[in-house]
Amino acid sequence: MFCATAVFGEQHVPLRHIMLAATDFGPALQFGEPQPPRKRSARPSSMANERSKAKDANGLRRSFGERTPTRPWEAGTSWIGQSGGLAGSQANAQGFVDEWAAAGWHIDYNWGDANAWESDWRRNDDTWVDNADFVFYTGHANLNGWVLSNPDDGFLSFMEVGNGPVTPGDLWGQSDLEWATIAACGPRQDDLLAKGGGDVLARWDGAFDGMHILMGYGAITFDNTDEGRKLAQYAKGGSTVIDSWFRAAREIQPSTNGAGAPDGPTIWVGAMWVGKNGVDPVNYHAWDYGSVSADPTSPTSLAAMWTTC
Repeated sequence: MFCATAVFGEQHVPLRHIMLAATDFGPALQFGEPQPPRKRSARPSSMANERSKAKDANGLRRSFGERTPTRPWEAGTSWIGQSGGLAGSQANAQGFVDEWAAAGWHIDYNWGDANAWESDWRRNDDTWVDNADFVFYTGHANLNGWVLSNPDDGFLSFMEVGNGPVTPGDLWGQSDLEWATIAACGPRQDDLLAKGGGDVLARWDGAFDGMHILMGYGAITFDNTDEGRKLAQYAKGGSTVIDSWFRAAREIQPSTNGAGAPDGPTIWVGAMWVGKNGVDPVNYHAWDYGSVSADPTSPTSLAAMWTTC
C-alpha cells in the first residue's frame, strides 16, 4: 500500500491510498489513454437544447417542447487520474457516466486530469457543474476541498464557494445541480468523527444555492474503479441517493486506513444537505427513480450524517 501527502498551494492533501505489487511479478498499475486537450470554447451539447427542461417555481423539473433523444436529466464527471497517480479514477468516473447514459440521461462532460478545470466548478459553473443534475468527482481531497487543474490555482476550497446559502445564489443549484459526490479523501471530516476535523456544516454551507446533497468521505480512502458505477446502479434501482452512496462506499472501502486524526483511522462515508419547512432532501431519489425533493432554496436547517465503511 502506498500512502503520501501532496502540497497544493497552502493545502496539504492526503493522497488516496493505492495498492502496489510487493514484487516484480505482481500486476503493474494500468492507466487509461489520456484525453486530448479540451478546447476552451467547448460547451455541453445539452445547452443547445435547453427548451427540453426547466424548473417550476417550486424547484421541480418538468419537460416541454420537442422530444429529444435523451431524457432531460444530465450527469457529468471531473477526475484526477494519471496526473495524481490514480489508476482507478478514469474507469471510476466512466462507470458513473456509462450508467446514466444507459438510462437515457445526457452526459454533459467527462473531464479528466489536465482537462478537469477548477473553473468548471466556480467561474464557469453555469456551463458545466451547475448545468448537470448529478456530478461525480474522483481524485484527491482533504477536509477543505479537492484537487482540480488549471486554470485557477488547482484546488477548489470551501472558501471559494461562498459564506452561506444564498438565493438566488451564484454556484451549485442556482441552475440544475441537485447532487454532487466527491469520491476522494474528504471533504466530510468533522470533529464528531476525529479530532481536528472541524465543523463540516460551517465549512460547506456556502455550496448550497439550491443543491440538494453534497456527498463524500470523512477520511483517507482507497483508489478504485467502482464507486461511480455502483452509486448510479443503486440509485437506478430505486434506493435514495444517500443510501446509494453509502452502500457503494461500504462495499468498496475497508473499515480502516491506518491514518491518524482527522483523516483516520476509521473510514467514514457521509452526506450533507440543507432544508426548510416542507423541503428536506435526505430521503429522496434520482430523477426517474422515485420522488425528488423541491430545491431547498433559502434553507433554514443544515444537517450531516455518516456511517462507517
